[in-house]
Amino acid sequence: MNCDQHQVPVIQAGCINVQYATACCRLGREKAAKQAEYRRALYDMLSCMRDVRKRSDRTDAMFDPLKDTAAMLHGFGIQLGDNVLKQLESAEFKWKGLKKKMLNRREQLAALQQAEAVEIRRQSDAFAERVDDYRK
Repeated sequence: MNCDQHQVPVIQAGCINVQYATACCRLGREKAAKQAEYRRALYDMLSCMRDVRKRSDRTDAMFDPLKDTAAMLHGFGIQLGDNVLKQLESAEFKWKGLKKKMLNRREQLAALQQAEAVEIRRQSDAFAERVDDYRK
């Protein structure tokens, strides 16, 4: 396997990486929608949003080098399969769509986050009262 042929799996791995992230968040959204308990759903959505935010810069920067590598391989006469090229084209579109959905979802979840913060504060205050009562 020469150096040029080594790049084909790199492109495939990049596409699979984005598809995996998209699928994980999609499953998280579906799971959250089916759960009766809003708290668990809220935490699931927040963790998905955190994962998207953590990998955003790295994934955004990945598309241009992958496209450049595909073009370089084409210049050397190495043809990527149609499936790989379609994955590469759709991966960027799917990633941008996922980031946009997460941004919109964050705005929708603001009220639930606020309610959860109030509930946590209430529980914390109740615990502090029990500790004070115990010390007396």
